[in-house]
Amino acid sequence: MGSQPQPSKHPDELDAMRAVVDAAAPFDDAVRRRIFRYAAERLGLDFNAASPTVEPPPGEAGWSGESSRLVQARPSDIRSFLAEKNPRADTHKAAAVAYFYRFVAPGPERKEEIGSAELQNAMRQAGWHVFKNPAVPLRNAAATGFLDRTKKGAYCINAVGENLVAMLLPNGGEAPPRKSARARRKAGKQRKA
Repeated sequence: MGSQPQPSKHPDELDAMRAVVDAAAPFDDAVRRRIFRYAAERLGLDFNAASPTVEPPPGEAGWSGESSRLVQARPSDIRSFLAEKNPRADTHKAAAVAYFYRFVAPGPERKEEIGSAELQNAMRQAGWHVFKNPAVPLRNAAATGFLDRTKKGAYCINAVGENLVAMLLPNGGEAPPRKSARARRKAGKQRKA
């Protein structure tokens, strides 16, 4: 009887690397970048921090020529972030602001939840119109499933909102609009008639 190798009690870094490469291999480069960016954000990795020096692949975009360090083009202010994400719908704007404050804002500015004041302030800083009633887009974003209500007037981004901002909004915010319950009931009645 041969002895079977015992599974390691410690995670194997090489196995993890192989799994990541195998999972990303079928996708094109643009999709891989989105996958890795989203995974890094979900894991709380900050590529702006000091990192070990790595030799860049020749001609690879995103590498700083002589310095051999990966240059992360991650906006650190709300104006740049919203300009990059370009949310069009008010609910997308609310989700993008919540995402920024939770994952992207510089350390002391990070917040788990936002309210009307943060949303209005973000709109002002971005140079966009301010909301007549900023509570409305926050409530609508929660009703749509992008935010979770934590207490009266406070909302935090959830996994659906994170996916929207990290995966869809870099492509122009063209997420399909989600119909309200009232619109779905109306459409159902029209089909029956």
